[in-house]
Amino acid sequence: MKKVVVLLSIPFLTAAEVIRRVPAKQFKKCVAGEPDLFIKLGRRNATIDRCKLKCINDENCVALQYVAPKACSLYYSPIDKMEDADEDTWCGRLKERVVEDPVTTPSPTSSPTYAKHYIMSPYTKCDEPTDWEKTRKFFYSSLEECQMKCSSIKNCKSFQWNGKTGACKIFRYRISPDSVKQVPAEGPARVCAIVPKIIEDPVPVTKVPTKSPTKAPTKSPTKAPTKATTEAPTKNPTKAPTKAPITSSPTKSPTASVSTPETCVLRAVLKFDFGDNPDNAPYYGYHADYMEVIEAGNFDNVCSHYTIENPPSWCTYENSNPEGDSAYVSNVDDNYDDGYEALDTETIYISGAAGKSYEVYVSHWFFGKDYYADWEGWQDHMLAATLKIKNMSHATQKQLNSDGWSHPTDLAVSTHIKDANGKWIKNPDYEGYFKVNVSCDSQCLCSGVYELRYN
Repeated sequence: MKKVVVLLSIPFLTAAEVIRRVPAKQFKKCVAGEPDLFIKLGRRNATIDRCKLKCINDENCVALQYVAPKACSLYYSPIDKMEDADEDTWCGRLKERVVEDPVTTPSPTSSPTYAKHYIMSPYTKCDEPTDWEKTRKFFYSSLEECQMKCSSIKNCKSFQWNGKTGACKIFRYRISPDSVKQVPAEGPARVCAIVPKIIEDPVPVTKVPTKSPTKAPTKSPTKAPTKATTEAPTKNPTKAPTKAPITSSPTKSPTASVSTPETCVLRAVLKFDFGDNPDNAPYYGYHADYMEVIEAGNFDNVCSHYTIENPPSWCTYENSNPEGDSAYVSNVDDNYDDGYEALDTETIYISGAAGKSYEVYVSHWFFGKDYYADWEGWQDHMLAATLKIKNMSHATQKQLNSDGWSHPTDLAVSTHIKDANGKWIKNPDYEGYFKVNVSCDSQCLCSGVYELRYN
């Protein structure tokens, strides 16, 4: 895309950027009703900063409460006040600051714009959640100024203009066309504009292969195969198999139907063995274990939650919680608050496993500290998830191990200990890692060997 100079004269343009932040206070809880949105953060995103980002990216959010390690509550109405709480609780109110940014452009040639086409319709809005990490908000007095701002930013791919408030949102990502919604055609104009994605010159790619390959195969192969395959195979193969002992063997040994790699499928499930209700857990607490599968020896080809957007061809990842990233349990005393309870399960399907080997790694996720270690019944280090691998294709083999596998637990060995300075650290004696080496033969008969490992 080439830079062009727009010969316009705008002597003075006043812009204003809105900066959103959430100064949260530790040891405080929000005095409010039920949250408008409750978010259970992922194991690697379980921080107050991630909860703040959730609020900043939500245009309706005006306050938040974070209870470590994963509970993030967003409020769409102002909170009344804050009260004292323990060290694992934060409460914060969203603050917006308008930063005036006078920009003098007596010579627009010194600030070149980028040639862009826009798809825009009057009285529309960009109706999808705003990613504030890739969005900037300004205030201008006209649609043209907002459009010019987008044209002056190389990676601006969409913008939204609100004629009533003067708000101009500049998106450094392309809004989905399906998210452009109509608004009432009254009052000041509102516009959602998108820079269409340009596909460069696809024609030569289709022309070159069509001349040679399409003609050669049609003249020679079509005459001979069509007669042979329609007459000979129907007369001969249909009779021979009935007389010859070829069919007697497959009928007695049904495993031949699953001997091909494409039909050999394994299902690995990592879950907690106390049903579907976290209240059935024998202890209170938070516990997260997660699973990763690799084809033996190939550490660059990993199947897990973190490769869900670009998984290996043999991998399918699922989680019972659409936003889950592990096998996770949260069991809290119902007299305290059962709104934070959760029970998530991980599932990975391995296809084409015949004649191959895989390594299934299970790891405990260590939170930043041993939360609520002094609470009665809070022994979450005992809540290990169980891995079970089922053969979905073999005629006789089902579970590779009916009891499954899990990492060891000991009531006297917690996940964390305190160092000499009183800071929580991972307990080196906590055995939270293991792997299962899975091998399948050409007939999809598989085995699993457990191996305790140390990280």
